[in-house]
Formats: sequence, C-alpha cells, structure tokens
Amino acid sequence: MSRVPASSIRPLLIRSLLAAALISGCSPVTDPIGDPGRPDLAKAPAGPTVTSALPSYAHQGDAAVAVRILGSGFDQGSVASWEREGAADLKVSVLSTRFVSSTELVATIDVASDAAISLYDVAVTTSTRKKGIGMERFTVTVAQPIGTLGGNTLARAVNDQGATVGYSMLGSSQHAFFAAPGAAMADLGPGQAYDLDITGSTVVGWIGGEAVVWRASGSSWPSSRLPDNGAGSRATAIATTTSGLLIGGSVNVPAGRNKSQSKAALWREDEGSSWTLQVFALPEGFSTAGIEDVNWQGQAVGTAGGPYKQVYVWEADGTPVPLASPAGDLLPHAFGINPAGTIVVGQSSGGAVYWKRDAEGNWLPPRVLESCGRAIEVNDAGMIVGQGCQNATLWVLAEDGTVTRRLPGLGGSSDAPAVEGINNAESPLAAGKAKQQGSPIDEGVIWNLSSLTAQ
Repeated sequence: MSRVPASSIRPLLIRSLLAAALISGCSPVTDPIGDPGRPDLAKAPAGPTVTSALPSYAHQGDAAVAVRILGSGFDQGSVASWEREGAADLKVSVLSTRFVSSTELVATIDVASDAAISLYDVAVTTSTRKKGIGMERFTVTVAQPIGTLGGNTLARAVNDQGATVGYSMLGSSQHAFFAAPGAAMADLGPGQAYDLDITGSTVVGWIGGEAVVWRASGSSWPSSRLPDNGAGSRATAIATTTSGLLIGGSVNVPAGRNKSQSKAALWREDEGSSWTLQVFALPEGFSTAGIEDVNWQGQAVGTAGGPYKQVYVWEADGTPVPLASPAGDLLPHAFGINPAGTIVVGQSSGGAVYWKRDAEGNWLPPRVLESCGRAIEVNDAGMIVGQGCQNATLWVLAEDGTVTRRLPGLGGSSDAPAVEGINNAESPLAAGKAKQQGSPIDEGVIWNLSSLTAQ
C-alpha cells in the first residue's frame, strides 16, 4: 500500500478544515503557522515622543519654572526628566509632572545656581516604563530676551549701562530701536541703529542711505541728518572722547560722471551741538574705504577696498596705519577696536582673527581665533565676540592661550544665535539675537558674560 507523504498531510488537513467551515457557515480558520508579518498579530504600543519644550530655556537659579512638554504617547503617571550625556542631570530637578493630554505634559523644574550652561535632553517615561527623549530641546543659558517690535530683531550694540540698540522688523520695513535695561523697546522709526553713547542719550545709524543721529527728548527720539554733502552716508560707531562725541562711518563723494566713491569719515560734535565732517583720503590703490568702529581715544578702524582689501587703523591725528595680513589673503576685514586701542578684531583667510599692539606701539600680524567666522567686537578685558565655526562665540584672550565659549541662545539645537556687540563694563554684556524653540522670529538678546566665564 502506498503511503501519503508526510509533507502532503498538512495542506490536505487545512483544505478539509476550510471546506468544513464553509459548509457549516463558520468563518474559515486562520493558518496558525502563517506569515509572521500577517495583520492579525497585534503590534506593541509605541513609546512616547518629545518634540518640544516651552519655554525652551531657563537661567541658573530659576525656581518653579513651568515647562510645557509637547509630543505624543503620554499617559497618566508619565514623568519628565532633564538629561545630559544619557543620564538625568540633578542640577535641573523636576518638582512635578502634570498630565494634560496624550500630547502634552507640564513639568515644574528648579535650576540650580551652578547648573551647567548647556543644551539638555528632555525625557519622558510613561507609567508603563516606556521612554522617549527629545534630544537637545532645552537650554540653560545666560541669554536674556529684550523683545521685538513684531518681527525679526537684531541687537547690534550694548553700552556699559546695559542699554541696547539695533533694528526690528515692523511689517516689511526695518525700524531702529532703543531698549533701556529692563524696559520695552522704543521704536525710533524706519532705519537701522548701529551704536549708542555711554549715557544712552545718543544713537547713530542711518535712514534711507543717510547717516543720522537720534537724540532722546523725554520719551521721544527725534532724528537729524549728519552732514554728508548730499551724496549719501552711513554711521556705524560712536564714542565719547575727551573733546566730545565722535562718530565713525563713511560718506559718498562724486567720482566722475554719474559715479561716487565711499570714503572713511568721522563726525565730531562741537560745543554748539553741530557736527564737523572729516573725510579721509583714500589710501593709494584703493577705490573705497569705511570706518567700522571708533574708541574714546579718537582711533578708528576699518577696511579699504579695490582689487583687494586692506585693514587700517586711523590714529587720532588721522594717520592711516595698515595692518598686516597673511600671504595670499586678499580679503581681510576689520570690525572692532577696544577702548584702549591695543586690539583690533576682524576676519582674515575666512576665519576670526585679532591684531595686537606690542609695547612699542607696533601692530603684530593677525592671530587666528578660529578657522571660520569673524570676530566683531572686543573690550579691554580681552573678551572678543563674533561668529565662530558654531554660531555665536566668545573668545577670551589669556596669557596661557585663548578660551573659547559658545554663546547659548533661547532654545534647543535648532536655535542659531548671532552676536554683534560687547560692552566694557566690569560685568560685561554682549548683544545679538536668538530664537526660542519652534519660533520663526529672532528676538533681540543680551548675554551675561560673567556667568559664562565663571564656569
């Protein structure tokens, strides 16, 4: 008698069961040893996700900060934690976690006075012990927002009293602003504000291609044009010298038929509050020049351009002194000079650099701070701010080398803060912009650099 092969028994059995089910009106049985990817197998529930934290920042010593954690998969009993390098950081302690919905929790946190100024991961663990982590969604920072007039904002300068100026978008136009410490921004009208004096009563910048000064008059800020022979100008810096206010910038002068040239210029205020304009001759071989910064000693720094560029310091007597650049660098640029007149900062060979004056008064070749970016301003303590290879940066010059600190913004890793100015106060501040996590708008900010360098 022939035997049915064992391999044929199982298909025959399944067909018999299916036929019996159809005859009896029952649903056919499912193959118990079918494809492991078949849809009747239930999938394990996914763990939680963390997409954002609002607010996305706090400061050292902040207490009872309520932070909304947004994401998915949260449940009653979910607990939040702040982590760095894969472990909970006890310097940011979670006092409570309140369940709002499957997509929102509210965590109340205390930030220790010695918490690391850094990016933090925000983690959520559900009641079923499933965990989700929002990488770098929160920052313990030294940045303080100073607000906006409505749109993207940049604080360009901060004086020793902590007052700031810059511009903020209002609709589709740039408006200059002044912000006293702890006060709302004052709208100075259309234009850009670039710098302010030590008293915070005079602001310089330009409106429609014309250099202007704004002067505080009660709660208003009337503007007046600086003399420029009617060809256009810009004002970029102001300093209080022993003889009065000094403004640096550039003016346009006629240069042949329907043409003009931009030349380095200084405005000096006399006793009658009127301005005297001094236009510097272009260095030989250059077709443009402009001043970017001035100090209380009357020194100015800027760049001359043409087929190539050259950095200059204009001494108080008007003498232009060229600063050396590395061989092959045809596009150096100078942006700032410290009050003492011993350090100039800028850009060379695509990186942030500084020039230093030796004891004999000679300017040394530039020294590299970072291989990319630019150094924008410097104070007498040797603190330099600018854009490094990773956004806003503080460099501190020291005898044993340069210390580099990144300036944290107002949000997580997607924030890209920028810094433009630094003051010369005992507790120094820097000014620039940053944005909160998830916000499309840059806010004006100031950084407390003492807290940052103390770490």
